[in-house]
Amino acid sequence: FWTVLQPSQWYPIASSRQQLSLEVSGLNTNDPTKRGNAAVQHVDVTNEGAQGGIYYWTTSSPQGIFRYDIATPEVPPAPYFPAGQEPGGQGNCMGCHALSRDGKRIALTIDSGEGRGTVMNVADRSVLVPFDTNAQRWNFATFNADASKLVTVFQGAMVLRAAEGGAVLTSVPNTGGATATHPELSPD
Repeated sequence: FWTVLQPSQWYPIASSRQQLSLEVSGLNTNDPTKRGNAAVQHVDVTNEGAQGGIYYWTTSSPQGIFRYDIATPEVPPAPYFPAGQEPGGQGNCMGCHALSRDGKRIALTIDSGEGRGTVMNVADRSVLVPFDTNAQRWNFATFNADASKLVTVFQGAMVLRAAEGGAVLTSVPNTGGATATHPELSPD
């Protein structure tokens, strides 16, 4: 859930660049008389304009990858893929996605976990790693700093791939007896 603050509410905080303390509370759906509280988080506030988007995946109807444009907070999130243009077909699970740091590429898994993997250009949704022919399979992915390569995980093993075409460049060793999942690369 999200909310929009009116300028009259936001301006006094943003103009002074005060630090905001936020605490999130939630009710237990099985027993609404019980409330849980997350630890207080401190957020820096600025009066500078925000740009970019938040991409998220949902399994609730309609399922898929959604994008929320930060610059237009009054506009609700929208499906990233227009109806009828979802990779693998409408209603297909498109999860386990990763966005490159510059926001220009998205890697995602089609057909649920361990399914066909693909990389797409975010601006025009052009396919950089084919998924209909010579499909690569993975579950989780992360891009390197310039989005030219990505690390993917399949059945607990990691490989380094080219972000265009998806060719495996090398295996990434695991710690003995451990299973890899949710890779992440530092910006440097």
